[in-house]
Amino acid sequence: KSIFIGQSGTPVPDSAPTPKDVGSFGNIRGLAPEEPTREGGYYAASVAYFGKTTGVQTAADPSHTVKTDTFGVALSSPLPTIDIPMANDKKITVVPFAKSVGGSGINATKNQFQPTNPIVDFFVESIANTGTGNADASVNGGRPYVKFRINYEDSEYGSDHDMDAIVTYTFTVNASNQLIISLSSDYAAGSVIQHMGYVISGTTADGVYLEVRDVDTSTGSDPDYFLDTPPTFIGIPPAPDSGTGTWDDNVALPVTATRTFSPSTAATAITAAFIKHDPLWYAAKWGGFIDTNANGLPDQDSEWDRDNDGNPDSYFLVTNAGKLKEQLSKSFEEIVRRTSSAAAVAVNSGSLIAGGRLYQARFNSGDWTGELRALSVNPNTGAPEQEVWLAQDQVSAQNFNTGRQILTIKPSTQGGIPFRWPATIPSSGETNASSIDQAQIAALNGSDAQGEARLKFLRGDASNEDPQGNQYRKRTIGTNRNVLADIVDSSPFYVGLPSAGYPFGDYRQFSIDHQSRAPMVYVGANDGMLHGFNAETGAEVFAYVPSAMFSKLNALTEPTYVNQHQFYVDASPTALDVQFSNGSWHTVLVSGLRGGGTGYFALDVTDPTTLTETNAANVVLWEFTDVDLGLTFSQPSLVRRKDSDTNADNNPWIAVFGNGYNSSNAAKTPATTAVLYVVNVQDGQLVRKIDLGEGQGLSTPSVVDVDADDIADFVYAGDLEGNLWRFDIRSANPNSWSYTKLTTALDANGNPQPITSSPQVTRQLVSATDPNTSLMVL
Repeated sequence: KSIFIGQSGTPVPDSAPTPKDVGSFGNIRGLAPEEPTREGGYYAASVAYFGKTTGVQTAADPSHTVKTDTFGVALSSPLPTIDIPMANDKKITVVPFAKSVGGSGINATKNQFQPTNPIVDFFVESIANTGTGNADASVNGGRPYVKFRINYEDSEYGSDHDMDAIVTYTFTVNASNQLIISLSSDYAAGSVIQHMGYVISGTTADGVYLEVRDVDTSTGSDPDYFLDTPPTFIGIPPAPDSGTGTWDDNVALPVTATRTFSPSTAATAITAAFIKHDPLWYAAKWGGFIDTNANGLPDQDSEWDRDNDGNPDSYFLVTNAGKLKEQLSKSFEEIVRRTSSAAAVAVNSGSLIAGGRLYQARFNSGDWTGELRALSVNPNTGAPEQEVWLAQDQVSAQNFNTGRQILTIKPSTQGGIPFRWPATIPSSGETNASSIDQAQIAALNGSDAQGEARLKFLRGDASNEDPQGNQYRKRTIGTNRNVLADIVDSSPFYVGLPSAGYPFGDYRQFSIDHQSRAPMVYVGANDGMLHGFNAETGAEVFAYVPSAMFSKLNALTEPTYVNQHQFYVDASPTALDVQFSNGSWHTVLVSGLRGGGTGYFALDVTDPTTLTETNAANVVLWEFTDVDLGLTFSQPSLVRRKDSDTNADNNPWIAVFGNGYNSSNAAKTPATTAVLYVVNVQDGQLVRKIDLGEGQGLSTPSVVDVDADDIADFVYAGDLEGNLWRFDIRSANPNSWSYTKLTTALDANGNPQPITSSPQVTRQLVSATDPNTSLMVL
């Protein structure tokens, strides 16, 4: 199309931002209208795209390529752009423009260099009726009216930046929806001859107009210049060099000029247009996008403009030179954000089907923020395709006070409560049953009594984030706000419709009753919370703060936290349909903390609509800790155990897990041993603690049902000293359970090799009647 540009293709440049036919970014130079004489082009976008998709060679090994991301920090144009609103949602764009055309050795001949005049000062005298907030019916009949003065420098490269020429511009929209532009050359001082005007787009006569001369140039010494538009010229620039309205008329430009323009219509197409953005904008878009659909193109807005501000996420514009440091800092912060690592994934279907999704948790190591995203999956190839939702964007947009349901537990009563600051705190004694305990209050208060502000910060309040209020840790990078913390080791766990198909109890009716419940994705994060997200929409349904987190929640508000990262709810949750003692079925989630602490917790997540603060007492089932419990790296298994009750339907359900790592019990020798825990899923009561008396750090167990009766028979687990253990839990009496060390993993020198993974158990390929000998443990 026709573009205002200094040069397009191979023709000799005219040193002016005149309209030229443009078919590619690859062969245009001379940014218009501010720098038409310079050779700056748009090659950066092509180079950036090549680096992003193909990669660049390394000097050390030319056969090795490294793919790159491009970030742009751009200084704003030295020339202002004025958009005048017209009727019928039209607009006319005007950019002030001036050239030095004579004096001091400057030759006015076409295709010779003439400096483009930079603006030293831009004085706004009046802006009326151009938009919301500046309506004034007493000005120009309520129609747009703009007036400003410009002080031009006569040397393109800066020079002394004094008052070489001052021109007043007046824009008036008349009753016929025409734009009247009037110029008055008011002051000048210098030996260089200047012609002033503008470049205009959106009219029936777009182009470059040089309308007035500087007032200290006499009529006899003013040269003709090929971009001049004398008062006699009517039409579309440039003015002709012969006939009526010629620029080469040996007549000086006036010191005042007025011209009337009509907006372009469908019948009168715009003659020329400005390129919308600067070269670094395009370089950032084509070289800094995040390719979520794997087609090598920034063809989705979310791939290059995730904050929806209209600019690439790796582009930073400096409109004020004093803000250069700030914008450079934002660019470096965004670079660090992209230094992220991928955590695990969970898929919501055992086989690939249309509409299947992949849920992926990730984290950014620079600011320790997290991401949970859902992607559609190609049913034929299994490859992820379109990004469906981003959970962190939604939770960050929720109102911290009214929009989030965050639960915790009151240790003194072991009851679920809202994660909120108490309305009243008694001077002595414990708080009421629905408020956090005094010990939890003290932990949040720390040494400065800012507990309430900290709790609100943890809920998502930004009012005390740096540089505001208490100057807590900033969770906004550029325009991207993210209150979801890093998800490092926690794998997303998908809970859909009840589908276990148990043949006992009333499970079939339970499944029927919950066929309409919303699917959920549960994942732990290092903001001290387990989060539950709607799997269809990505909205956060609720979150849970375990009591073990309170002692270190304060660290999350510290500005230095980015350099002192800690783990919180970092374990992968487990959820299963289980039966309570009264025969009712429930979906229960149990999780440890992994490197975040020494405890387990259980939540009733049967009905996502009930996961609310007002129902916290029913949602939070229990928390469990013990003196021999270490960091809870062991992922629990939820299974049935045999019971002496003659009603086979009511065999109790249990959670089975190891004691994890770094435990230490000073009351026994040795202080650190391997321990297996079995607790009741419904109430968290200890069913049996099996202390092996040796080894240390029992890892995630594997529970086996050898006779397919939905009752656990054996448990296999390894420890950090290389011991592999088998526990026989077939007896209805937990006190009769036994254990055996099967082997110890040693290297060639006899050194124990830690077993940190869960054993895998399968049938041997030989016929055997004794389940003790017919299983293969890997």
